[in-house]
Amino acid sequence: MTALLVVSLMLVSQKMKQSHLYILPVVPFVIGLFHNFDQQRDVTLDTIKENAEKLRRENRRLFEPIGGPITLDELDRRINRAKYHKEKESDEA
Repeated sequence: MTALLVVSLMLVSQKMKQSHLYILPVVPFVIGLFHNFDQQRDVTLDTIKENAEKLRRENRRLFEPIGGPITLDELDRRINRAKYHKEKESDEA
């Protein structure tokens, strides 16, 4: 990844008509920014996972479906109803 970054920065510096020596100090800075971004993303993901687990442990009722669990018969009825409405719409068109 570092090699790709260095090569791309050198190509950009050629387009800008500047010496490569002016662009090279940017490489550690950009790598540091990428590393910091990656660390922050990992911290954020860990925080989200911890809060979700805490919420699931403390308030289990929030995760129960309204009206109880959906059965396979209910799913079949919904699928058939959707197919019927889709066929009805295509016949009208």
